[in-house]
Amino acid sequence: MHKRKILYGYLIQNGEVTAEPKEAITVKRIFVDYLEGLSYQSIAEMLNEDKIPYSSEAPEWNKHKVKRLLENPRYTGEKEYPAIIGLKTFEAVQQLIQSKAINYTPKKAKPNMKAIKAFCEENELNYELIESEWLGFHKENAK
Repeated sequence: MHKRKILYGYLIQNGEVTAEPKEAITVKRIFVDYLEGLSYQSIAEMLNEDKIPYSSEAPEWNKHKVKRLLENPRYTGEKEYPAIIGLKTFEAVQQLIQSKAINYTPKKAKPNMKAIKAFCEENELNYELIESEWLGFHKENAK
């Protein structure tokens, strides 16, 4: 295995950037898996389960590595890199990423009731009153 000094899926051979055949297959798999609805995390977990290393220095895949790979236009043949992925596939993935980002709604944080109780005790406030007000407010805004 070679050191990762170049994008995953490529190697430098005789002074030129070329596709690394095994890694190129993995790149294509990642794009297809994402188009089929798998999350960054699910793809990373599958690659790790299949013992496909990212690099010798950092063999484990994670969702950030998968995301960066999917968002990198060099896989379409940009900047002197040979194409591994077709432009239409790349654009389809970018549209899917954008649509997920637009429709993303973060989970609501749960209150740290221990911290609230400690604050109330330190400031001589009625914890039960604050707790019931917060829970009532939360229920109204969860609708």
